[in-house]
Amino acid sequence: KKNNIYRAIVRTSKGESFHCFNENEIVTRGSRIGKMFDSKSSRILKTLNPLFSHSWLNKTTIRSNDHYISRELADLDALTAERMVQKASHIKIGLLYIRADQITEQEIFNNDSHSTEFEQFLNFIGERVKLRSWEKYAGGLDTSSAETSGTESIFTNWNSNEIMFHVSTLIPFKRGAVEQLERKRHIGNDAVVVVFKDGTQPFRPDLVCSTYNQVFVVLTPDRQDSKLKFRVAVARKADVPTFTPILPDEPIFEANEQFKEFLFKKIARAEQAAIQCTAFRERIIKHRREAIVNLIEQLPE
Repeated sequence: KKNNIYRAIVRTSKGESFHCFNENEIVTRGSRIGKMFDSKSSRILKTLNPLFSHSWLNKTTIRSNDHYISRELADLDALTAERMVQKASHIKIGLLYIRADQITEQEIFNNDSHSTEFEQFLNFIGERVKLRSWEKYAGGLDTSSAETSGTESIFTNWNSNEIMFHVSTLIPFKRGAVEQLERKRHIGNDAVVVVFKDGTQPFRPDLVCSTYNQVFVVLTPDRQDSKLKFRVAVARKADVPTFTPILPDEPIFEANEQFKEFLFKKIARAEQAAIQCTAFRERIIKHRREAIVNLIEQLPE
């Protein structure tokens, strides 16, 4: 409140809205809100929205120095598609290796090794880091002594972004298992997946059963004049908006710094574009709803 003007932020599962009103616009005591809403705080809440639930209009007013609540609200405010785009300094990318002639999800996730070209590509895009006790961005990989996500992964810093790759062949292979669940758990939850495909077989985006994968950047090694080059293609789901940089008419790149810059820019903007799609917005709404319910339960009566 300032100079009889009230300012309020209303946070819901779908986002937040900002309100401004004066003293004369507050719901009066004579309205039908009853005795339980007779405090000024309650009347201000009913002014913002008459449908606010009675069960939490009685919650204690939060003090401005309640550091736990303030921190939780800051985390909640960051959980919107727009802010995730603005502050995407941490990026996790799936990296899926496909051998020549592999055409099923089971075949792909059961690769227990990879080619020399793929190893060269891993060295090209980042550094191999030990996951145990890793203190930088881990992208959800296990950094404890349990090492359920494997012992190593590929990490890089690019343009003030920390990028962690979920590399299919570096995540532990469980011999005898029909489905490699640890691999699918990580890569299946990545919005953007880089597919490294040996062979000439076409890649189908529906090959990986995941509602969360939105963009696939497909790389096929192409050796010309003893130099490692990559043919690049991009597939995105229908409601993912287009994003730059645009592929050239002849999308073959030599493995050099110019290509690395192009690739990182492409996957970073693919991540930003994917956040705008329906599947992501629904997941954000779900997370916000859970965070709000948890926050309300933490408030004192």
